[in-house]
Amino acid sequence: MFDRLVESEPAGAVRSRRNYFAVTTLAMSVLSLTAVVISIFADDYSMNAGIELSELISPVEMAQVAPEQPQPKPPMPRTQQSSTLPTRAVAMAAVDDTHVVPTTVSTTPNIHLSVPYGQPFVLGDRDTNPATQGGDPGASSSRGTGGNGNGLGSTQTAAPVQDDNTAPPPVRKPEVSKVVSKGVINGQATYLPKPAYPPAAQAVAASGTVEVQVLIDESGRVVSAHAATGNPLLRGAAERAALAARFTPTKLSDMPVKVTGIITYNFLRG
Repeated sequence: MFDRLVESEPAGAVRSRRNYFAVTTLAMSVLSLTAVVISIFADDYSMNAGIELSELISPVEMAQVAPEQPQPKPPMPRTQQSSTLPTRAVAMAAVDDTHVVPTTVSTTPNIHLSVPYGQPFVLGDRDTNPATQGGDPGASSSRGTGGNGNGLGSTQTAAPVQDDNTAPPPVRKPEVSKVVSKGVINGQATYLPKPAYPPAAQAVAASGTVEVQVLIDESGRVVSAHAATGNPLLRGAAERAALAARFTPTKLSDMPVKVTGIITYNFLRG
């Protein structure tokens, strides 16, 4: 059955087909590589086309110009107005100037003139009173104790000197209130409340006498209370009762004084 097979394609056709595909692939690769190279050179050409070549010229050296030396300013001419104004070495007010109150007193003689009251003046290295009606402007210049502050060169009134031998006024010390000590003062109380019996003391049946040391001020109020003797369970109640007590003010030479005394409390079991 198979001995009569009919061969539909010759053996040389397969080999020719392989050669065709190989040649086609090689040609496409060469064309692609050529296109890539051409595109690269085309980009370089397009970039270089916009570049303009310019000639670079070195800058011309400028001659150095010497800096201009500052010219000294001419001295200001002294105006006639400033030459006619009084000159003072120290701006010191006159003694009779009530607008300036001195803060200190000195016994050293004054060697400068005071400033003219209500008139303009300039500060300088010396005291001068220029003449207002001709003459030498420095003729009326003076130093020493002269000058009364009006710029006329008359005698200046000396400042009053404080006497160091004057005793200062005595310092009055505040009067310290005296304290009068007394004994038991239960009978002198105008109000003497009874202390409360503490529950803790009732639980243990505590009793007895408690002595409380008190300090009474000038108005008769108890300002401090401290239990000196007695059962510790009863002392707190006794101190609270003593602080609420009131007494008649005690006077000594018609002056109210403080008083210290003892208040006694008797705690009895009910």
